[in-house]
Amino acid sequence: MLPLVYGWITEAVRTFVDSPWLFVLVFGVLLGGAFLPGLPGGTVMMTATAAAAASSDPAPRVAFVYLSAIAGAFVGDVIGYTIGRRYGTRLLAHRCLRRARRPVLRARSLMRRHRTTILIAARFLPGGRLSSVLAAGIARVGMPRFLAVAIPVAAVWGVWMTVLGLVGSAVAGRSVIGGPVAAMLISALVTTIGAGIGAWRARSRLRTGREDAPIGAPAPAGQGTQPVSSAQR
Repeated sequence: MLPLVYGWITEAVRTFVDSPWLFVLVFGVLLGGAFLPGLPGGTVMMTATAAAAASSDPAPRVAFVYLSAIAGAFVGDVIGYTIGRRYGTRLLAHRCLRRARRPVLRARSLMRRHRTTILIAARFLPGGRLSSVLAAGIARVGMPRFLAVAIPVAAVWGVWMTVLGLVGSAVAGRSVIGGPVAAMLISALVTTIGAGIGAWRARSRLRTGREDAPIGAPAPAGQGTQPVSSAQR
């Protein structure tokens, strides 16, 4: 399925490389990526950046690709957060979303103490963006707090994808066809590395939180001190 999606993206980018529809494509895919984890938002942005860099007017087109991607990511995140806040519990109870229930509930349990870590890692983990924005809404994270993390994370992520897209274009010799291919290969590598780093940071943060817990804190359910029976007295 993914090779077909990548092939369609490459063909669409080649078709729209000198058209405003390129920015519409980038915006739409980045927006839809908040709800459809199969949409390769990072690959689309890198591919479009590589193609824009090889176009007849590279500088403004690369800038518009970046702005379109960030706008799409922002709108998608806000819509996903709003859906999670208003309808998240009912959606997770639906049988069609059973597979998404576990990651969303896990992200919700971590969101209050590790909001920044979760939202950063979600940009690199497959399906993480959907889980994180829904979890933020379900956990009732305030909109200002959510945006205070989501906006800069999206902006920095966009810069990173733009740089990698430009590298892909340079590696391919500014070829409109070769640039997207190089961008896709780089995207796969970056996603793998980013997923590992994000998971490691999240695990380290959780471990630190457990170690810093006060000694007198109540023990989790099922792990408390067992009552002493009358026979043991």
